[in-house]
Amino acid sequence: MRVLAIESSADESGVSVIEASGDFGADPIREPQAASNGAGFSFTILGNAVASQIATHAQYGGIYPNMAVREHQKNFVPLLETVLKEAGMLVAGGTTADIDEILTRETDLRGHLVEFFKKYSRPDIDAVAVTHGPGLEPTLWVGINFAKALAHAWQLPLVAINHMEGHIMMSASEDGALVKFKFPLLSLLISGGHTELVLSREWMQYELIGQTRDDAVGEAFDKVARLLGLPYPGGPEISHLASQARGQ
Repeated sequence: MRVLAIESSADESGVSVIEASGDFGADPIREPQAASNGAGFSFTILGNAVASQIATHAQYGGIYPNMAVREHQKNFVPLLETVLKEAGMLVAGGTTADIDEILTRETDLRGHLVEFFKKYSRPDIDAVAVTHGPGLEPTLWVGINFAKALAHAWQLPLVAINHMEGHIMMSASEDGALVKFKFPLLSLLISGGHTELVLSREWMQYELIGQTRDDAVGEAFDKVARLLGLPYPGGPEISHLASQARGQ
């Protein structure tokens, strides 16, 4: 199946098209691309594009939510067009759909999407997936409503995705397939807003066994950098300075 995926949990707008086959989770104890039962899961990224907002938020030393919302609204339709073109799935024609109610709050995005629908028809995809959390609520809503509008217009299933689960799944993947491992699986998640240990005894089951008691690692780097008068994001700059210090 082919899935159009949308991400807006923070300050990056992401759109991709994934083609997947096989039986996911049936045989995790295997080498990549070589399931013993012949039904191994594999995937291919047909198209992928990301719009970063780092330069936009640098002056604030962190993500400015209202500005991030505006940037997401501006970025999503051009990214969609880029990704579908890369995947060879940009179909000329036109789409008739009433999306006014879905995108009541995202007026700029609605205008861009209406123009997109005037030019292009539904691509050959089977579902729309979107990050529904965790993340910054204002930015999440832009991606969610964008996905809702596409799913409504193209009459496709809409799948809500926890993006921390996405981190786990991608860390357990290599060369378009699941790597060789066996349960239980302990995942250490260190993203911008999360630092936690998650235990899985089987597919799609998660137990949070430890997490930061205050700030996540990424947040700590950004806040320290701001206190020191360093640029945003803080991690790369602090890493660079640390490397220089070690060299001395």
